[in-house]
Amino acid sequence: MSFDQKTRAARITNRAVNFLIVLFLLLALLVAGYAIYDQYKVVHASDSFGLTDDADIYKKLMEMRAVNPDVKAWIYFEDTGINYPVLQGKDDWAYISKDYQGLDNAGGSIFIRQGNSPDFTDFMTLLMGHNMNEGRMFGDVPKYKDKAFYNTHMKGKVYLPDRILQLEPSVFLEVETQVSSIYSVPQVTEEAKQAFLNEVYGHAIHTSGAPLTTSDQIVTLSTCSLNSYEGRYLLVNRVIGTLPVPSN
Repeated sequence: MSFDQKTRAARITNRAVNFLIVLFLLLALLVAGYAIYDQYKVVHASDSFGLTDDADIYKKLMEMRAVNPDVKAWIYFEDTGINYPVLQGKDDWAYISKDYQGLDNAGGSIFIRQGNSPDFTDFMTLLMGHNMNEGRMFGDVPKYKDKAFYNTHMKGKVYLPDRILQLEPSVFLEVETQVSSIYSVPQVTEEAKQAFLNEVYGHAIHTSGAPLTTSDQIVTLSTCSLNSYEGRYLLVNRVIGTLPVPSN
């Protein structure tokens, strides 16, 4: 092979190598870009819906129920990011990483613990959701550990197809799920109800209002604690009233 032929071959090889390097870099950028976009979708798919008017929330609830009958209710706490549909699937894993449409989403959905009635007629209905950054999902529940936040965020509602429940925080607590009987639902006997209340007040960080009794109706919000793997924060709320749903 002549010198010119060797030079030409070397140039062709260099061009091929450079092309492959550029192609690899472009593919790497595309993969990185998709990962960033996918993470953006995951995070912002868990954004609060931002609805505050009873009529708007109820309308959205009924629209979602038409798409997916697993949508049972809507949970809303004034001036917080707690503003989401509430679902109940075939088990507690059904919506832990899926949105209300059944699409994959690391933020998951707020869901009713299995064993609870989806119509919120139990003594205590337990709602569970991820503790996410920027107050997404139940990321604002841990803020109730701060007494000032607790005292100034006392208004919540559960929207159902036939009524609206008014909620008022009664206890904020932190427990270890391995030792807590709070997650054993439902509580149907007087003894079981009182055992639940004893457990709640035994781990209370903040309390407000009159002590809860077995005659109360309770809605509890649960999310992960950052202090331990098994730790959970719970906001226990008394149902203080019922409102009619907005008329069309």
